Amino acid sequence: MTAIRNGGVHVRPVNGSRGRSRLPAEPGGYALAFRLDETIRVKPGALGMVELPAGHYLYMGSALSGLAPRLARHLRRRKKRHWHIDALTSVSRAEQVWWSASDTRLECEWTASALADPEASVPIPGFGSSDCRCKSHLVRLDSEAARERVYRGVVALSPGTNRLDVPERLTGRFLSTS
Repeated sequence: MTAIRNGGVHVRPVNGSRGRSRLPAEPGGYALAFRLDETIRVKPGALGMVELPAGHYLYMGSALSGLAPRLARHLRRRKKRHWHIDALTSVSRAEQVWWSASDTRLECEWTASALADPEASVPIPGFGSSDCRCKSHLVRLDSEAARERVYRGVVALSPGTNRLDVPERLTGRFLSTS
């Protein structure tokens, strides 16, 4: 697969993407995909200090006022902590962003689909789900193969879903929508 040159950073669309090399402007649902190579400790607000063991993680959310500003914020390391996910994004970099344009919330449906995978578990009950009845919007997966299965399930639920590898060095051009 060829890389798209984007402001000095190679942004590699991955299979299932539409080749977009920038974050989308429209409202919609998203997932941030992380890989932890070792156990880390995070403190997501009132949920207290918790350990996240090595593995693959997905955080599902919605950005009904526009995906680009929300995703750009999540991808920055330095920020005022506001949401549970800020505890994780302050110490770990998302490897991929998945998104689907929508005027409705998708994160609960995507989370339920992810948790149906036999290699999925809830690492922190209540993480990111204080405004719904989900157990958590953070899902731990045992393998990259499980992450790929979950992605295919998300695409089945939301056929317009895209994914994009996040460059190690973020640029204004990557984070822009034009």
